[in-house]
Amino acid sequence: MKLDSSLRFEVKADAFYRETGQLAPGKDAAALSAAAEDRQQQWDDWNKAYGKVIDRVFTAVETLTQGTEK
Repeated sequence: MKLDSSLRFEVKADAFYRETGQLAPGKDAAALSAAAEDRQQQWDDWNKAYGKVIDRVFTAVETLTQGTEK
C-alpha cells in the first residue's frame, strides 16, 4: 500500500491536532490570521520532534502491506 503525500499530510495533521489541539497550517482559513506564525512554529517544532518517527511508521506500513493490494 503506497501512501501518497496527501494521505501522509492528513495523518500528520490529525496526530498534530490530537497532540496540540491546533490545526496544521493550511488546514483552514485561520492560516491568514496573526496567530498563523505561532501555529506554524508549533507545527515546525512538532515535526522536528515527531516527523521522523511518523515517516518511519509510513515506511513500515508500506513495507508490510507491499503486494497485499487487490
